Amino acid sequence: MIYLSQVLGRPILDLEGERVATLKDVIVRLGEGDHPPAAGFLARYRRRDFFLPRWRISDFGEHGVRLNTDILDLRPFMRRDGEVLLARDVLDKQLIDVDGKRVVRVNDVQIIEAANEWHVTGADVSLAGLWRRLAPARFLRSDRPVEVIDWADVGYLATDAATVQLKSHRGKLARLHPVEIARLAEAFSYLQGAEIVESLDDDIAAETLEEMAAERQAQILGDMDEERAADILERRSGGRVGRSSGREGRGLAQPDARRRTVGSGGAVALRGRHGRWVDDD
Repeated sequence: MIYLSQVLGRPILDLEGERVATLKDVIVRLGEGDHPPAAGFLARYRRRDFFLPRWRISDFGEHGVRLNTDILDLRPFMRRDGEVLLARDVLDKQLIDVDGKRVVRVNDVQIIEAANEWHVTGADVSLAGLWRRLAPARFLRSDRPVEVIDWADVGYLATDAATVQLKSHRGKLARLHPVEIARLAEAFSYLQGAEIVESLDDDIAAETLEEMAAERQAQILGDMDEERAADILERRSGGRVGRSSGREGRGLAQPDARRRTVGSGGAVALRGRHGRWVDDD
């Protein structure tokens, strides 16, 4: 088991053990299971960032990365749709811990090797995780408790890059009561809260909106696709009792006529990454 902070900046070594690049980030696709595998790495050679696929790696750990080949592609890295960079897109971001029914910040990411693959297995949300990143030498002498959330319990990650997460995490958020979903969604920014509501199926989205303030309801519905907003409005009528909430729902407000674009930052399709180790500087 390793943590992301323990591998960032480590050397990438060739077959002879010589340093040829530096590890800048670990790339995963969050839609691939509860514990997504690493798809590859972001490496830096001089001032150039390039993609290093998983299958070109023979070893990965605190010491760095060992290559199994001397053939690499140094073309500039271009993010594929759905790819998430753990350091850039996950560290210091907020997420919903479904099991704990709370919003927490990611201070480090836990990675475990299984069947010759490296999987994201947890998010360290403790002060120890932050201490490990900022003062690794002192952390070794620290007895601070570590709290790691199982990645299978991550119901939402507040990052613009993780466009695939909304579908993959829908079932996890559905484990919560609409009152709890509404409370957690309102802890985020408006756009992120709207993403959470839009990721739910129509019935749960309707019940969740009923637990929100009328102004927020109208804003979210007004920013939705008209057909989707109409489907949600059809699911619930104002004043109905929320699902086993034991209290009267607020009812759904009509959408605001103003419309806004809600969504995550786009990704760029990659055209081919295989080639030879070249230096055209």
